[in-house]
Parts: sequence; structure tokens; C-alpha cells
Amino acid sequence: MERRLPPLNALHTFEAAARHQSFSRAARELHVTHAAVSHQIRALENWLGVALFDRTGRSVRLNERGQAYWPMVRGAFDQIHTGTATLLRAARAEALVVDAPPAFAVRWLAPRLGQLWNAHPDLDLRLNEITGLDDPDFTDSDVAVCVGDGNWPDVEVIPLIPGTITPMCSPMLLNNGRKLERPEDLVHFKLLHAYDHNGWRQWFRNAGIHDVDTERGPVFDDTNLIHSTTLAGQGVGLLHTALTRKELEAGLLVRPFEIGPQNDLGYYLVYPRGAEADQRVVQFRDWLLAQVGADEAAT
Repeated sequence: MERRLPPLNALHTFEAAARHQSFSRAARELHVTHAAVSHQIRALENWLGVALFDRTGRSVRLNERGQAYWPMVRGAFDQIHTGTATLLRAARAEALVVDAPPAFAVRWLAPRLGQLWNAHPDLDLRLNEITGLDDPDFTDSDVAVCVGDGNWPDVEVIPLIPGTITPMCSPMLLNNGRKLERPEDLVHFKLLHAYDHNGWRQWFRNAGIHDVDTERGPVFDDTNLIHSTTLAGQGVGLLHTALTRKELEAGLLVRPFEIGPQNDLGYYLVYPRGAEADQRVVQFRDWLLAQVGADEAAT
């Protein structure tokens, strides 16, 4: 018998939205826009021919059909997750499996891996770029670098890099005589947004500026795209100071204001309690902390 299955991406989005009872929180977990979540949910409802959520203003809530459907979808994803974890545990052998968010993996960790292997030449590593590490799960990994407030229960949590973001741009953006000397000057430049408009909205609020339209400008669902677009001189991005150190030192990026960086979610090393018995975890942890310490000493 032929199986009739809805689109997998739509089901994945539905599971997250149903679990959070919020399209916005689901979008943050999945690192997509609110509109993308709404589109996927609508596509699934159209495919099924029934509504799954009641929509009232800006709020959403599972209706009776959605409440009946969600446990079955969640159970199916749980089974896929368990089966995949079993397969990966058998395949990974002795490699240390590290989950990390894309921006940290690409811009901070990957360029330093040569130093890790110089220190520990026998340490095999598998690095996974993983989005949505709000709730780390170690069934198919050994350690994770997570973005958040450091409040994860029942696991070891070690602070790595504080979450400090600040406006940055390419010098190319200022070569045509356009001035960017005060926060108020940003109204003449394109603002680049990560995931939603909240970052810039909060930054302007902290700067004491309340009459700027923060809803304008493109929204990206990957912070690496923000970095690339900013470096290309296409706009002003709110960038993490620890992930842009080399570009700032090389003059490829500039910080136009003296306003202090804004606190944001930080980076943490997270692993299961008792994992210190694994020498690979200890080697990776100690090397990571040494790298962070060297960066702090250099600033």
C-alpha cells in the first residue's frame, strides 16, 4: 500500500509550533522567520484539508484536531531520532562528536582546529553544525557548544564567550562620503537582521533612540549570512564581537560607535554530567578554555 505522507519539513515545523504553542518561538528554535513557520503550517493544513490551529490576532493555539494529531507526529519524530542516534553511535566509533551552532563552528572553531590537533594528534573529531540547540540532547553527540543564558538543568555548563553584539559595517560602506558617526545616522543605512527584528529594536532602545523604524531591512535565518553581507558592504549588521575579531583587526570591519556592546545570548560548552571520565571530553574542554583565555588576554 502506498503511504500518503505530508511534506516532512511542514511536519517538523508543526511539531515545533505545537510544542511551543507559538509560531515565534518555533521560528527561533528552527532558525527561520515567523513568516516561514506560518507558511509551512498553512501548507500542511492545506495538504490535510483541515485546520490545526486556532488563530486569534497574533496568538495561536492548537485546536481539537491539532491536539489529536500532535502526539502522533511527535512520536514519529521521536522514533526517527532514536533510530538515528543508535545508528550514529555505532558509526562514529571513537570520534568525539561536537555539536555547534553554524556561526561559531565556521567563524571561531573551525579555523582553530589545527591547534587542537597539534595538541592532541590522536583526537578524532566530528563537528556537526546544529541549529536549535536551546535544549541540548546528547543521544548522538558527546559535547555541544550552545547559545543561551546558561540555564540548562542536569548537564555540565561551562561559560565560554559572553554574548556581546554591536553595530559593524565594512569601510566600503563609508567610502562614498556617507556619515555614520551617531546612532541617529543609521536611518540612512540598510539594517541587516538575524532571525527577526528584535536585536536592532533592543539596541536602539538601549541607545535611547525610539523613533527609528526597525522593521525595515532584510532578515536572514543564518548569522553567517549577516557576516558575509556586512563584509560585502551591503548594510550594517549587529555582529558578535568574539566572532569578528580578525576582521576588525584587519580593518575589514569597523565599529562606528563608541557605545558599549549590547549583551546578548552567550556561548557555553555543555556536556552530560560524568562525561569527565571520557579523556576525549577533557582534552577538548581544556583546549577550548585555553583558546578562550588566550583571546581574553589578547584584548
